[in-house]
Amino acid sequence: MKKRGYSRAFKAHGDTGHNYLIHDIPKGLWNAASKQARRDGLSMRATLLHLLSAYVDGGVAITTTTTSSTDAARDEATS
Repeated sequence: MKKRGYSRAFKAHGDTGHNYLIHDIPKGLWNAASKQARRDGLSMRATLLHLLSAYVDGGVAITTTTTSSTDAARDEATS
């Protein structure tokens, strides 16, 4: 398996770097996202940082809802 590249688009360390740990990510959602990132040749770090950047730039809209049917289907499929 080819190693996924480390994203150089974002500075990894420095005076302004932060770490953030997210607990209790639904297993099915994480597995589906990890598989998609691997297919795209991306690390999860690169995937998450690009999504955060797109969100800040207004390219990603987030609506607050309860668990969607997509989330439920992912959880069920990976259980």
